[in-house]
Amino acid sequence: MASRSETRAHLLQKLAWAAVSNPIVFFYLFRWLTLFLAAALVLLQAIPNANRRYEPGLLLFEAFLLTLGATYTAFLHPMIAPERAKFGHALPADLLVMGIADMALNLAVLLWSGGLGTPFFHVIVTSLLVPCFLLPVGWGLSLAALYGGLYFSVVAVANQVVGGAAGLDAPGAHGQITRDIASLLFIAGAVTYLGSVFRSLQAERRRTKEALDETQLMFTVTQGVAQGEGETLGLALRLAQVMRNAGVFAQWSLFLPSAGGKLELASSTAGVEALNTRLAEQAARECRAVSQWDGDARRWQVAAPLKVGGEVLGVMLVGSSGEQGESKKLLPLSEAIASQIAIGLQNALLAQQKAELAAQEERSRIAREIHDGVAQSIYILSLQLETCAELASQGLQDLGVRLEELVGLSKQALLEVRHYIFDLKPYLAGEQTVAAMVSSQVNEFTKVSGIPVSFALSGEPRHLPVAGAAALYRVTQEALANVFRHAKAASAKVSLEFRPENTVLTITDDGNGFASGDQATGHGLGNMQHRAESLGGAFALRSAPGQGTEVRITLPF
Repeated sequence: MASRSETRAHLLQKLAWAAVSNPIVFFYLFRWLTLFLAAALVLLQAIPNANRRYEPGLLLFEAFLLTLGATYTAFLHPMIAPERAKFGHALPADLLVMGIADMALNLAVLLWSGGLGTPFFHVIVTSLLVPCFLLPVGWGLSLAALYGGLYFSVVAVANQVVGGAAGLDAPGAHGQITRDIASLLFIAGAVTYLGSVFRSLQAERRRTKEALDETQLMFTVTQGVAQGEGETLGLALRLAQVMRNAGVFAQWSLFLPSAGGKLELASSTAGVEALNTRLAEQAARECRAVSQWDGDARRWQVAAPLKVGGEVLGVMLVGSSGEQGESKKLLPLSEAIASQIAIGLQNALLAQQKAELAAQEERSRIAREIHDGVAQSIYILSLQLETCAELASQGLQDLGVRLEELVGLSKQALLEVRHYIFDLKPYLAGEQTVAAMVSSQVNEFTKVSGIPVSFALSGEPRHLPVAGAAALYRVTQEALANVFRHAKAASAKVSLEFRPENTVLTITDDGNGFASGDQATGHGLGNMQHRAESLGGAFALRSAPGQGTEVRITLPF
């Protein structure tokens, strides 16, 4: 019982929603009230015998017609024609045909129920509701006038078909039929006007929804551009995912120029065979958006160039299924989206150029440091070797001390050479993370210097900008070099911490330390501080004689 009650309640709820959202269903429910009125007239015998001669057959027939119309409109029509079910979007021809057929069958009911004095008058008149609501005002009024003429004709012959029925010669017949036809025309006029207002409201609602959808799409594209990685390929893949999730276009593709200037596919939501590369090349060549109707696929394809300051950075190709007239909407939307993507693409290209400049600057700095550092060390090493050779020939006693100094000097030179060999290239190429880069540097330092250095990593590692990675790398390098050259430490520790709001690098040793007033004397501390502060970060130093040294930089990445 409970299951049947729930099923009945679900059907009633669905029917109520259909009546609210679909005026045609409401009309059929209203006509059920007129049928109940006709049934009451028949049961109470409030009409002449000639008008109820074929009851309850006519009542059952009208109930069948109303049940069929309401069921089809509320349940079957949305499943058979989901697009036409959205009233105001297009004329639902199937409902119009059903409504006109219902009008014709109601004229038959008028005939067999005796014409004038029929208990089905309100049922017959309200059969105009559906066709007049669906048709434009002119066509609706014309149909009502035709129906009024047929109504008059049926009443005229009703007394010949149904014996005893009132004819046009009956007293007061002309006044009654005039009132009937006037009521019919009044109802038709009111309903056609309501239908036109409803369609206008639906069209305005549809335009508002389309504008909101376009605004949401533009916002989503802007987000995709802002969240895209600082490279063109990452941006292209991100945008493809955004377009796939948005579902606005049946097909979306992005073409970017290769090194030779030829357009190549960067990302797409469709297969290569569905792409019109000639249309994309035409858009790039003419520097304007172009469209083409594909009759076989029943879709429009629009190619919009990604322009910034007159320069074409690529081409966006979209495809949308629909009628040919929809090109007027698709073209401006595609151009607007293309302009947003062009800005993101330009930013990605600028980010790549910035990264390349940073790498070039880093290589220049390394070259200068090699000239000023390891080259000088090797020069001093060669002079010291010449001095040792002279001491050895003279048999002097301080040869061993000088050789020990040369061993330290050679290790320092080797350490610097290894640092320069292990540069930022793996990170720039995306082959290594910041954590792996710092860890490898720690291992290299331990191998060369013989000083044990531990490495600790905490937090969730993430990709940092090239400038930030370079700063962490160079600060680690300079701090460990200070440990080897000056600290006389037995051990050291390097920790890299990825916090939600920043990244912190700490280098600690257990060496000699120094007084805080001696910071300005060198040891590369000024370079470390400059690197951190130039990126909006902070530099901190803690040291005291005999208590080791701690260097910490915090970067806002």
